[in-house]
Order: sequence, then C-alpha cells, then structure tokens
Amino acid sequence: FFKQKTAYEIVDCDWSSDVCSSDLFVALIEAHAAGDTPRALELAALLAPSCAFEGSEAYPNPQPSKAALRYMGLPVGHCRLPLGESDAVLDAAAASVVSVILDSR
Repeated sequence: FFKQKTAYEIVDCDWSSDVCSSDLFVALIEAHAAGDTPRALELAALLAPSCAFEGSEAYPNPQPSKAALRYMGLPVGHCRLPLGESDAVLDAAAASVVSVILDSR
C-alpha cells in the first residue's frame, strides 16, 4: 500500500516531480473551479517551469526526472543509451525547478 504524499509532506529523500507537483496542480484546478482566478494564475506560474522542464524536447523523460532526483541527493544514476548522461545545462535546470517547488512550501 502506498499513500501519496503532498508536496508539503515530502522530505528531500522522497521527492519526485510527479508527487511534488500533484497537490499544487489540484489546488490550481480547485482555484479555477471556485472562480479564484488570481490564485489559479499564481499556481499556474509556479508550475509552468516544472511542466516545461519535464516536457522538454531537448531532454526527453526520464532525463529531467533523474536529474531532479540526483539534485535531491538520490542515487538514481543516469539514463541508459541512447539518452545517456545529462549535461550541466540539464543539471542546472533541475536545481532551479526543484528549488522553486521546495521554496513554495
């Protein structure tokens, strides 16, 4: 049995992009449904870099996810070929995206 955690319950050792953003995405949908456009836009702006990072054509998944997990200190390694190792640009982007999400807690 696995209980999904919210971004606010997660510690560095169990972060993943899907789990980290899920409660924030739900909050965005709820704000929009309630007519709270300013809050929905605030959450959309917070999540936009994460979505762009995970959906990059330059770095197809699982490269972004693995880079983010490595930034968090998890021993996930690099992708197998043909994707291979990440580069400094991807690692810097991972650090930025993870920091924004964690700082939003």
